Amino acid sequence: MKLPDRIYAKSPLRLQNTLVSLYGVYWHWLRFGGRYSTYEREYRSREGFSQQQWQQYQAQKLVQLLTNAATEIPYYARTWTDPQKQAAFNGDIQALPLLDKEPLRNDPYDFVAPGNQRQHHWTFLTSGSTGTPISTLWTKDEIRESLAVREVRSAGWAGVSFTMPRATFSGRMVEPDPNSKGPFYRFNSAERQVYFSPFHLRAETAHFYVEALNKHKIQWMTGYAVSYFLLARFILEQQLEVPPIKAVITTSEKLTPEMRRVMEKAYSCRVFEEYSTVENAIFASECEQGRLHLSPDVSLVEILRPDGTACASGEVGEVVVTCLMRPFQPLIRFKLGDLAAWDAAPCPCGRRLPIIKEVV
Repeated sequence: MKLPDRIYAKSPLRLQNTLVSLYGVYWHWLRFGGRYSTYEREYRSREGFSQQQWQQYQAQKLVQLLTNAATEIPYYARTWTDPQKQAAFNGDIQALPLLDKEPLRNDPYDFVAPGNQRQHHWTFLTSGSTGTPISTLWTKDEIRESLAVREVRSAGWAGVSFTMPRATFSGRMVEPDPNSKGPFYRFNSAERQVYFSPFHLRAETAHFYVEALNKHKIQWMTGYAVSYFLLARFILEQQLEVPPIKAVITTSEKLTPEMRRVMEKAYSCRVFEEYSTVENAIFASECEQGRLHLSPDVSLVEILRPDGTACASGEVGEVVVTCLMRPFQPLIRFKLGDLAAWDAAPCPCGRRLPIIKEVV
């Protein structure tokens, strides 16, 4: 346990809430300061792009990204052959090799230009569910851009905003005592955000979570799908009274039809699914029509058969991504380890954003 976590764990409840709020002030600056407003406007303006505009946008971004990778990024400059580098200069993504997680796991700085390695950056770890966690390296502008796309195409589509009071289920240490009698949340007053502990959620503690929703007038919720599903089951079983919630946006885990049905009944609102990764190598969000749209300005996404050819619509294949919005540590033809399928049917919402039929 790191020193700040040890200090937090030994602090009284009131001080823990203060520390969470102070961290909230810092986190608010980190995510919403600087050029955040510009990024938000840009993502909103591109939402109306035609398919041709998206193709032109991605082609331009790809040439810049691949040229930089071939000449500046140690891993690609070392491992790509001369013909592959030439393909990179031409923006020919299909001619480049697929990237497994192991090289990134072994040396995350092998994917950062030597001249940038001393630049101030932030490190976020993947969960490591399939092995050792991966260190993903971010600049503050990349962090702000990642929140801008969530505000516009996730929260915005659900009719909510990060400026509104919200609740969050995540992997953060909220209540350090496993035998605590409550409360099982901490309040970030800087952002009017309730941090729920997923580790203390049980039938006998569910009413404490609902009381926190009422006390802090929470308007929407986001985070672990399974935690919100379990809370929803307890709410229905115990007939707990939930305040008016505008939307629930689930992350990190697959949302099943059964989970959605139970949650929408318990919370009396729409549930929206969000599909992303810690690396932010892909971003998909559910629109008002219930379709899961990819954001082409975040990444170029391929769904491939085992032989490397592209899957047809409705055909399940491996998700491979080239991240366009994080040039500091570029991930090119990165194998996520997920399976998914395209949906070629146009969406009634009118957006010309690619649609994922299902994440398997």
